[in-house]
Amino acid sequence: MEARAVNPAQARLLITMTIAAVLVAAVLAPRTFSGTSAASAPSRSLVASSTVSPGAALRGVTAPKSTALPVVPAVQDNGPARVRAVVVGINRYPAPSPPLYAAVADATDMISALQRQPGPRPEITALLDGQATDRNIRAALGHLVAASRPQDTVVLFFAGHVRSLGGGTEGFVSADRHLLTDRSMAAVLAPLASDHVWVVMATCYGGGFTELLAPGRILTAASPAGQVSYESARLGRSFLGEYVVRRGLLNGEAGGATVQQVVGWADAMLRRDGPRFDIVNFDRSLGPISLDGVLRTSVPAPAPLRPTAGTPDAAPSPTMPANSSTPSGAEGADGSSSTSTQVPTQSDPPAPATTQPCGNVGKLLCPSP
Repeated sequence: MEARAVNPAQARLLITMTIAAVLVAAVLAPRTFSGTSAASAPSRSLVASSTVSPGAALRGVTAPKSTALPVVPAVQDNGPARVRAVVVGINRYPAPSPPLYAAVADATDMISALQRQPGPRPEITALLDGQATDRNIRAALGHLVAASRPQDTVVLFFAGHVRSLGGGTEGFVSADRHLLTDRSMAAVLAPLASDHVWVVMATCYGGGFTELLAPGRILTAASPAGQVSYESARLGRSFLGEYVVRRGLLNGEAGGATVQQVVGWADAMLRRDGPRFDIVNFDRSLGPISLDGVLRTSVPAPAPLRPTAGTPDAAPSPTMPANSSTPSGAEGADGSSSTSTQVPTQSDPPAPATTQPCGNVGKLLCPSP
């Protein structure tokens, strides 16, 4: 075979192409990252788009410098609706705040009432007494916002001291005496995805927390803004807790499991039995708010009122001892409280005619038959 001369320009081109092929092969060859293949190495785009959960941000948690931020999975819209709740009840406060006597009982009744409803098991964050610090409450609210979906029912229950700060601002007092103002709570809850939200303030001045309202939400409070509410030494609960939570929801006397039914029944009962202790309700719901996982298009009528203590007209009992009701959870701007004030002109509503089972989780403050 006759040898052919190679043009110098062709030789240079051949050498350049060979070098380029070697470099491309080296770049595409599998590499390892701490013992894993390139296919399983962390994705730069995933790290760049990851976020910190709202709960972690509220707790002041920061990611270590040597690690990527945790990835929060997107909330899936599929799956059955479920109840998600944050329940706070504080009896014991550090000085100078005096203790309360019914807040924990109200909170544990709400926990029992939600747990006993049919449907998917509810997700409840319960913060009682010393657990209900400012940090823990904010973290629980942040987790709730991150986890909730549009079809879920969200319940926010607060029982404890509230301060009226003036200028239309109220603040819930945490167990470590920090203030969660209505405006700050509204800001935390603003991104909440649920269209079915029930906010319950078993506190003084609870009707002032209207900043928490939005379309799809109901606020039920033990008293209007600027007014104290009451807890009953005989019942071991606040009047809101006794009528709305224990009787209406836990014992099923309201005849249903929608918020509208329970609140409507309790409001009618309190207006009949103890009109000075009636609750206030702000309804911006978009439809029935169900606590049992059942989707409804209309609100069933509440159960009819039953005779109380054998008195068809439900008149307050003339033998009711005086001084049996005290304001619950009112604090002034300086931290002082009116909890010790006796109200001799206001008496408890009469006891129910039939003995009701105690649904208190901790068996605390159960009223005697």
